Amino acid sequence: MGICSSKSSEKEQQKALYLQRLKEFKAKFKQSTAEIIQFNLEFRDEQENDLQKVKYVISENPIIKRRSKQQNEIGILSLTAKENEN
Repeated sequence: MGICSSKSSEKEQQKALYLQRLKEFKAKFKQSTAEIIQFNLEFRDEQENDLQKVKYVISENPIIKRRSKQQNEIGILSLTAKENEN
């Protein structure tokens, strides 16, 4: 009987150790995913800020305004030419 009880206590110790390691892993996993999510949010905010800066610079730059206006006019002319062909 002594052998059976030592095997069962050994299994219980292994189970307890396994459960402890599982809890530690889950805690580390939660922490790492929280860090990843936080990084993604910060990165997205930075991208939006950069995009707003670029839009502002483009809207304030007269050379870009002039070029974009010319491109838009060329696009409109090509559309009207295609419509006339039909």
